[in-house]
Amino acid sequence: MAQNNFNIHNKIKIESDVPVDLPSHFRVSSVENPDLVVKRGHIKFEGMEFFAPLYTFFGKRHLIHKYGFLVPCELSLRDLESKTKIDITEPYYRIVPNTKQLVESIVNLKLLQKGMMRIHGAGVQWNKKGILVLGWDGIGKSSVVSRFMRAGGRYLGEEHVFIDSKFAYSYPIKIKTFKGHNFISKRLNTIPYINRFLNVYRHEAVSDILDKSKIRHVFLAKYGKHNVRKIPKNELLNDIMLLNEYSSGRWIDGKSLILAYSYYNNYNLEKLLESRKKIIMQFLKGTLCFEVSSESATDLIKSIDDILGV
Repeated sequence: MAQNNFNIHNKIKIESDVPVDLPSHFRVSSVENPDLVVKRGHIKFEGMEFFAPLYTFFGKRHLIHKYGFLVPCELSLRDLESKTKIDITEPYYRIVPNTKQLVESIVNLKLLQKGMMRIHGAGVQWNKKGILVLGWDGIGKSSVVSRFMRAGGRYLGEEHVFIDSKFAYSYPIKIKTFKGHNFISKRLNTIPYINRFLNVYRHEAVSDILDKSKIRHVFLAKYGKHNVRKIPKNELLNDIMLLNEYSSGRWIDGKSLILAYSYYNNYNLEKLLESRKKIIMQFLKGTLCFEVSSESATDLIKSIDDILGV
């Protein structure tokens, strides 16, 4: 089984033989003292009690989820509060569709336990000042990053960045900017669900990745008639939370088992999730925040250039 070991900015270490949705930039050959271990193998039920909902068994800081197949289809979750261990049988991994999402959800909870989180936004450092652009998909965030990279900027992220109370940390993937429609997509682009696969993108390799940066300017990009205004941080907080629920608030994909574990082990999940607001507000201290409405990526770039005095 292939190992998927990751070290996220020396904050979170993961040892897994299940694929984890993280940039290859964080992949390492091995980790010591991991925060999360995911292994496929046999699961022991000694000392566990059965509870009917969700076909679950519970022990102290321990949950087992079992399906009633002829083969051993089981998952074990231990110690969500500290060094977490997931054991999973091969049939469970092959049959249950949300296994990867559960692992990714727990990774996001681990980040919160360390005072860190992943947010939906694009980041770059230019002229020794950090710039963060937030907004819905297709608004032009990647185009802004690409523009400043060509001007000598240093890369943080194209789709997501990590933040804590002081810094934005890199989440390096290829820069993907919208190029246009081809002959087929122009005619089929209005068909729901199919249209998301028809857009044509240009991919740019990432260079000069910066580990972390203080952020000076935060831009909330929206589609509409040209307008620029300073935005209060508490208003920006609400928009960031909504964007995260849409894109990177993926703890919810594994919510059934996480909520069951929390219920039977008195794990204060609500307090942990509420900490996201505190992390964001502390992160925004000292930043200049603007809402920029524009009708194209070109207009968005020009507005940001004007604010920065480029």
